[in-house]
Amino acid sequence: MATGRELDFAIRGEGLIALEGPKGELYTRNGSMQVDAELRLTINGRPVLGEGGPIVLPEYDSLHIGGDGLVSVIPRGDFLSAEVDRIKRVDVPAANLVKDASGLLATKDGEPAADADEVVLASGFLEASNVSSIDQLVATMSLNRLFETQVKMMKAAEDLSEAGNRMIRGA
Repeated sequence: MATGRELDFAIRGEGLIALEGPKGELYTRNGSMQVDAELRLTINGRPVLGEGGPIVLPEYDSLHIGGDGLVSVIPRGDFLSAEVDRIKRVDVPAANLVKDASGLLATKDGEPAADADEVVLASGFLEASNVSSIDQLVATMSLNRLFETQVKMMKAAEDLSEAGNRMIRGA
């Protein structure tokens, strides 16, 4: 989903980005970043990790995130772009991940995952659900009505069967 916001990015294909957690690295596909009071890039309050630890920005006029995770800024009062850091991108198989209490992912062994240069980011986009909640609600209602109809038909068949049995017995 296109947002046009310079701090948003989506991951193309497989991959995750690394965040700083209380007990080590955590991973997410959420690409909605903010800049906190200390000029750190964060996602939901957790610092985004770069090659040199949490990414801290200088005061800037504009920011750009490249497909390779490179964060560059145009510093305040300057016209030349400056590279700040590269977002740590990883590609860990789902079988090696566990969800922590905050809903983020961590490796099962707790060790940091290796950088994955093949993970590509798309700046100005956010990942959206591939499921339409309205379509799923309509489908669920339709299935519910179909089930109710079949139950009524089975009850009518049972009533007809009982009536036939009574006629045969002569009651």
